[in-house]
Amino acid sequence: MNPKLVGGIVVLLLAVFAAGWLITGQQGPGVPAAGTVRYTNTDFTYVFDYPDSWVAEPETSIINEADQIPSIITVHEATSTSPHRFGVTVNRNERTIKRSATTTVEVTLDKVKATAYIFPDGLQCTPSEADPDCSFFLIPIFRDGVWYEITAANDAKTLDAYRDILESFRFTQ
Repeated sequence: MNPKLVGGIVVLLLAVFAAGWLITGQQGPGVPAAGTVRYTNTDFTYVFDYPDSWVAEPETSIINEADQIPSIITVHEATSTSPHRFGVTVNRNERTIKRSATTTVEVTLDKVKATAYIFPDGLQCTPSEADPDCSFFLIPIFRDGVWYEITAANDAKTLDAYRDILESFRFTQ
């Protein structure tokens, strides 16, 4: 085959790929989408992007007889009185709360099939004026000997309000 023809085909394919990338707004794994901030946890090797109008709380841990949680990160809307909240908890113990869920949905996060346990009315929660929405969901993923519990609260009767964050979640190793 003519080397010039092969070179021309390669250039054409690269141009088509680049145009498709620009049109669809796809970002590479190392680049956060426009209007987002990337949270990176190097100890437990995951990342996710959240809206740049949200804030991240400092990472914490709870290690005692009942809880074996070496990492908790929560991000939330900065200006709402009842903010959307999204978090990842790394837990050495499996939580049984999922058995109380009223709804389940099969999901795939970073090519890992999991179940989202949805609590549209909360659990042992009394809505108040300050926090009128008790809904939340939990997506547990067992990986490398620990449970990654992906959670969201407020407007979490479905996964819809958190879809962009969930789609950005990746394990880095």
